[in-house]
Amino acid sequence: FAAGMVGERFKSIDAIRDVECPIVIVHGDKDTIVPFAQGVALHEAANEAYYKRHPEQEEPDKAASRPHCTLAALGGIGHNDIPAPATIRAIHEARPEVVGPI
Repeated sequence: FAAGMVGERFKSIDAIRDVECPIVIVHGDKDTIVPFAQGVALHEAANEAYYKRHPEQEEPDKAASRPHCTLAALGGIGHNDIPAPATIRAIHEARPEVVGPI
């Protein structure tokens, strides 16, 4: 029920398609409010739209480059219990230039 309400209230999947700056989605894989699958869908939609607008930036070797949108999956974590250190670490791993050394 709650997931349906969130999905209807927040049109994140539509909005994220227009974001130009790098994105890090931090999502607990035990989230019962916003299902993890919605985080995956958000991640895929962001990258798909960005690389459609900027095909020159899509690298054939994804391991050698940072994607526009990174999904940081936090194992065993729910919706309201994501610890700040885990969030900072996830952002640092995806975008070290944003957080700096930790």
